[in-house]
Amino acid sequence: MAADADRVADEDAWALVQEAADGYRAGSFLVQPELAVSGVYDSNIFATRKDEVEDGVMVFSPDLNVKSEWERHKLDLDLGGAFGRYLSQHDEDYDDYWANLDGRYDYTDNSNVFGGLGYSHEHEDRGSPEDSQSGNEPTTFDSSRVHAGISHGLGKATLRMGGTYEQLEFADAGLLTNTDRSRDLIGAGLRLSYALHPQYTVFGQGVWDKREYDERADDNGFQRDSDGYRADAGVQATLSNRLKGEAYLGYLRQDYEDTRFSSVSAVDLGGSLNWRATPRTTLSLELDRSLEETTLAGSSGYLYTSLAGTVQHKFAPRMNINAGISVAEADYQTLDRNDAYYTAQVGMRYYIAPGYYLGAEYRILTRNSDTRMDVNNPASPQELDDYARNQFFLTLGTMLYPVKPGAYWDMPSRETLLPAAIQWPGLYTGLQLGHDTLNLHTRGGRDMGVDVSEFSHSDASAGLFAGYGVTLDRWYAALEGEYEDSRATIYHNKSKLSSRTLDLAKDRSYGIALRAGYRLATGPLLYGRLGVVRTDFDAYTTVNERTAFAFDDKRTETGVRLGLGSDIPVSHHLFVRLDYSVTDYDDFDGSLIDSNDLLQTENFAPREDLFRVGLGWQMGDLGDASRNRQVEYTGLYAGTHIAHGAVQSEASGSHNDGNSPPTDPGPYSFVGDFGDDSAATAGVFLGYGGSRNHFYAGLEGEIEDSNAGWNHQRSPTGRDFSVEKMGTLGISLRGGYILDNGSLLYARVGTARTRFNTTWAKGNNTLNNVDRDDAVSGVRLGMGAELPISRSAFTRLDYSYTDYDSYSFVTSHAEADSMTFDNSETLFRLGLGMRF
Repeated sequence: MAADADRVADEDAWALVQEAADGYRAGSFLVQPELAVSGVYDSNIFATRKDEVEDGVMVFSPDLNVKSEWERHKLDLDLGGAFGRYLSQHDEDYDDYWANLDGRYDYTDNSNVFGGLGYSHEHEDRGSPEDSQSGNEPTTFDSSRVHAGISHGLGKATLRMGGTYEQLEFADAGLLTNTDRSRDLIGAGLRLSYALHPQYTVFGQGVWDKREYDERADDNGFQRDSDGYRADAGVQATLSNRLKGEAYLGYLRQDYEDTRFSSVSAVDLGGSLNWRATPRTTLSLELDRSLEETTLAGSSGYLYTSLAGTVQHKFAPRMNINAGISVAEADYQTLDRNDAYYTAQVGMRYYIAPGYYLGAEYRILTRNSDTRMDVNNPASPQELDDYARNQFFLTLGTMLYPVKPGAYWDMPSRETLLPAAIQWPGLYTGLQLGHDTLNLHTRGGRDMGVDVSEFSHSDASAGLFAGYGVTLDRWYAALEGEYEDSRATIYHNKSKLSSRTLDLAKDRSYGIALRAGYRLATGPLLYGRLGVVRTDFDAYTTVNERTAFAFDDKRTETGVRLGLGSDIPVSHHLFVRLDYSVTDYDDFDGSLIDSNDLLQTENFAPREDLFRVGLGWQMGDLGDASRNRQVEYTGLYAGTHIAHGAVQSEASGSHNDGNSPPTDPGPYSFVGDFGDDSAATAGVFLGYGGSRNHFYAGLEGEIEDSNAGWNHQRSPTGRDFSVEKMGTLGISLRGGYILDNGSLLYARVGTARTRFNTTWAKGNNTLNNVDRDDAVSGVRLGMGAELPISRSAFTRLDYSYTDYDSYSFVTSHAEADSMTFDNSETLFRLGLGMRF
C-alpha cells in the first residue's frame, strides 16, 4: 500500500510539472520564447588523433515556438538559433539558425493532409569524415526543404503518402572546397498499416529517393548522382500504457551513375522502444540504418547503422537526470574503411526558480577507424582517423513567458535517506595494505648535453595508522599519524659503457596529517587529507664505466601529501577505509663522473601515488552501523567520474649507435621503468546489477578519454621517445557485499582496450622517426566502494590496475633499434552515479 501511495504521489507530481509550463496567448495560439546560454569546454575541438587543441565556447541559443490550440487541425512555428563564440580559436565561431513551419488539416476524424517547409543555416562538426582539416574554418551549409502528404483512414487500415524535397548548398572553407557536395534530395513514400488488434498494428512501407548533385563530377572526378529505394515490413505494439515500440525489416538499394561505383544492396532495419519503467523513470532505445553521402575519393557512400539508448529519471520535483549511450558503424562502400563511433553522456537539469533552470552535462565521443597507414616507415603505423573528445556543458536557461510554479514546487523529495545515528568520536587505529606507485622526474648533464626523463613503477606497501578525531554535527576533523613500508623501485639501464644505470627505491615513511570530512546520512565518512611525510629513499646513478664515481646515497626526504578517502562503518567499532593520496617530495641532487671525466649533476624529483585499503578500530562506539539498508541495488545505473593515476611502460630492447667505439661496438641491451602521473582522465560508466540478501553482482561498461603519458628527451643528440594514453573502452564484472548501512564494497575484473601513441626519434633524418598508434587490450583488476547519497544517487571511490598487452617495433635506421613496450596503468576514480 505504501508503494502504491508513493507511485500515485509521484505521478501527481509529474502531472503538475507538465501542467506548469504555459506561455503567452495570441488568439488561439500559444507563444513560448526561450533563451539559453551555455559554457562549453571541448578537449579536442578539431577532432584529431593527437596534438589535441582544447578551447571553450559560449553558445547563445534563442528559440521561439508558436503552437496552435485548436481542437482540430494543427499549425506550429519554430524559430531558433545557436551562436557559438570560441575563447581562443575565433576562426571556429559559428552562427546557426533555422525556421520550420508544420501544419495539418483534418478533413475527417481519421484523415488529414499535412505539410511543412523549413530553412536552416548550419555548420558541420570538425569530427565529420568530410573535414580533411585543411579548412581554416568550419564548413557551413544551407538546407531548404519542403514536405507534403496525405493520411487516410478506412476502418482498421490507414494509408499514408507523401513527398519531400531538400536542397543542400555547401560553402568552401578556406583551402577545403565543398561546392562539389551541393545536391538536391527528392523522395516519395507510402505506408499502409492495418490494426490487427488494439495493441498491435502491422505495416508495409516503401520509399523512393533520388540524389542529384549540382556539379557533374566532384573534385576527384566521380559522378555521384544516384537513385534508389527502400522496402520494409514491420509491426507497432503498445503492450501497456508504459511500454510501446516499433520494429521493421526490409531491403534497400541504391544505383549510381558512375560505373566505378557498385550498386549498394543491404538489409534495411530499424525500430524503437519506449518503456516507462517507473512513474519517474523512462527508458528508450532506437535502432536506425541509413545510406549517407560522401565525397571521399573512391567511396560511393557509407551505410550508417546506429543503436542508441537513453534513460531519464525524475530525481526530485525540481531536478531531472538523464544518461545515454550510442554505438554506430559507418561502413564505406567501394572503399576499405569502417568507422566505429561511441558516445556516452550524463546530465541534469535543475529548476532554480519557476521558468529558470540550470543544466550540466558531460559527454565523451570517440571514433575508431580501421584505416591504418604506415607513415614514412614500417615502424610508424598511424590510426589517422581516430579521435576522442571530452565535452562539458553548463547551461543557464529561461522561459521568457509566464510559467505557473504549480504545487510541485515545494513538494518534498522522496530520495532522502533517514540519517543513521553514527558518530566518529575519539581515538582510532588500524592497519592498511597499499598499491604504491613511485614516480620520478630526472634532469641532468649527459656528456655535452642534457637528459630529461620520467620514470614510474608500482609495488605493494603495508602500514599502520592511528589518530584522534572530533565531530560537530556531520562535520569531522582528526589528527592522524601513519607508518608505511613500501617495495616500490624504479630501474633503468643501458649496457653501453658510456651510458647510465639508475635505481631509486622507496623504503619506510612516517607521516602526520590533518583529515577533515563530512558524514553521509547512512554513516560513511568522506574526507580530505593534508599532511607531511618523511620517507627513506635509496638512490643510485652511475655511468657504467665509472662506477667508482657513482652517486649512491640513502637519504630521507620530506613530502607534502594530499588525498581523499572514506571510512565506512561495519559494526559499532570496526570500519573499512579506502584512501588515495598524492605526495610531492623535495627534490635532491646527485653528482657523478661521466665517460668524458666531467662532473655532472643529476636532479631527482620523486612523487608518489598511493592507494590503501585499511581495516580500522574506533575506540569509542560508532553508533548504529547496523541500520537496515534503504537502497535498492537491482537495476540500471549510470554515472561519470574523474580520475588520477599513472601510465607506466616497461621499455626493453636493443640499441645500435652509429658512433659506437671499437671497444664497445654494441648492440646494447636497454630496459627502463618509464611513466608519469601528470594528467587526468574523465569518463562515463553504465551498468546493470542485482542483489540477493547482502551479495551483489553486475556488469558494467565504461568509456574514457585521457592525455596521460610520459616523455624522455635528450639533447642535442640521442633518443627522444614518449608514450601517451588516449581513449579507452572497457567492460567489467563487479561482485561485492552490501553492508547493513547500504554501502557497497566490491571488486572488479574486466578488460579494457586503449589506444597508445608511441614516438621514437634519433638522428637527423626525420623519415626514420616513429610515431605509431597501437590499440591494445588489457586485464583490469580493481576494487572500490559505492556510498549512498540518497535512495538512488551515490558517490563512488574506485581503484584499478590494468596490465596491457605489449607491442614491438624495429626502426628503419641503418643502425636499427628494436623495442618492446609493455604498458600498464594505475587509476583512482571518483565518481557520481544514479540508479534508475
